[in-house]
Amino acid sequence: MKRLLLLLSLISTTLWLHGQQTAVVSATYTYFAPESMAVDEAKHIALERAKIEAIASEFGTVVTQSNTVVLSNSNENSETRFYSVGGSDVKGEWIETIGQPQYNITYVKGILTVTVKVKGRIKEIDSTAPEIELKTYRNGVSQNNETSDFLDGDDFFMTVRPSVDGYLVAYLLDETAKKVYRILPYQQDSARNVKLKEGQLYTFFLSEGADELSRALIDTYTMTCQETIEFNRLYVLFSKNPISVTSDEIKQNEELPLEVDEKRFRDWMLRKRSGPGIKTLEQIIKISRK
Repeated sequence: MKRLLLLLSLISTTLWLHGQQTAVVSATYTYFAPESMAVDEAKHIALERAKIEAIASEFGTVVTQSNTVVLSNSNENSETRFYSVGGSDVKGEWIETIGQPQYNITYVKGILTVTVKVKGRIKEIDSTAPEIELKTYRNGVSQNNETSDFLDGDDFFMTVRPSVDGYLVAYLLDETAKKVYRILPYQQDSARNVKLKEGQLYTFFLSEGADELSRALIDTYTMTCQETIEFNRLYVLFSKNPISVTSDEIKQNEELPLEVDEKRFRDWMLRKRSGPGIKTLEQIIKISRK
């Protein structure tokens, strides 16, 4: 088995904001990629795991059923690590990257090796934030369709189930194009958020089965990919109190959702994620060419 993990170094400064513990951390992480993996995907995995390890080192972890177990060995030494790209198994979240991640890409005995250095601000999980279940699907909403990996041309669907009555907004960041799109509420919906009821399952972007009035409001999405592999980042924000979308959305293209300036969006996200009572779910969406 190839060695997957090599090095993690952390330097952190802790402070308090809005009654919650936050920290500025720096992490260095080295990832040995499988033979078939592309460089861009290896860079993405290295960066996400650096973030997760930084959070776990600062705030600790919790054991959940959604853990992904990663086994690795080197020089007859083995170790087991727990990872979740969505961050559900660590007691915090990455709320801001400071500067640009620095990568060093080499080949060690023919194995692609990616070392990343990243600095950012993290926040301890807010115990007052309500829980909400998020799932993403391609080409249907059955259990077999649940995934975060898409192919060019796949239809995108999403379901959520809140633990309490509350309000939701959602955005999609195209990391390749550096563009941010508001996907919920729907474009034709004049509301500034989506109101949800406790325990009810909500399906989004699916017009099939909807009544005529609802179908006119529903936006539908098909994933596209210009490069070999692209990554989008889905942000879902949920709160028991009304939460509104950003105020500077514009319509750049009739075929695309409302667009938000990336810097303004990141500033808005930082304010929201730093505040109390808001649950932020972040999911990476991988899109590949057929």
